[in-house]
Amino acid sequence: MTQATKYIQAKIDQSVSGVSIVLLGCLVSVLVLLVARLVYKNWTLKKELAKSDHIHPVIYEEIDYMAARQTKQARQPTLTPQNHSVQ
Repeated sequence: MTQATKYIQAKIDQSVSGVSIVLLGCLVSVLVLLVARLVYKNWTLKKELAKSDHIHPVIYEEIDYMAARQTKQARQPTLTPQNHSVQ
């Protein structure tokens, strides 16, 4: 290799490492922004929940419905080959 080709190769290697550093920096900045957004949303949610003293009645209705459905399913007999025979 001549001196000129070694110089060009060194420049290419430097530019690739420079591009990879810039891309890595952009990726890290996006991740930091996403985490900051999640922290902010969590903070505002906690603040709003602290202001309200009660849970909306619809939540209680949903909990009651789910509990009643689970109780009903637990009481129903399961069909097994011994219980359900065709004659």
